[in-house]
Amino acid sequence: MIPSNIAPWFDRLNNIIRQYNLTSSRIYNMDETGFQEGESSIKKVAGSKAIKGAQQGSSTNTTWISIIEYIRADGINLCPTIIFKGQCPQSNWVPTERPLPQWNYQATLSGWTNSYIALLWLKNYFLNETRPADPS
Repeated sequence: MIPSNIAPWFDRLNNIIRQYNLTSSRIYNMDETGFQEGESSIKKVAGSKAIKGAQQGSSTNTTWISIIEYIRADGINLCPTIIFKGQCPQSNWVPTERPLPQWNYQATLSGWTNSYIALLWLKNYFLNETRPADPS
């Protein structure tokens, strides 16, 4: 990115922060990421030097897991939502050796966020965790 291309966006953001007198404890960033269970970035390729190029294989027996994560501008992490592929979350999908009870677990048929999960996350998790102690 070229700084001159994004500077207007940050100018607008700073104007909104000043206009509404927002502190860093009232500014959030949310992102969704995911990974394939069973995939690894370390791969070995066996082949002949006589053949140029190599094809990289990938396992088709993998499961997609999505994560909705969010953080406050002051650096406070909030509880992520882990989305598994399936009808409903199963207890054996959640770590038992170091349980993370504050994490939220959901399931969709695709393993990705959908409208239902996004609304559930907003209403049940984000709004509850970000409600100010003093609403004034």
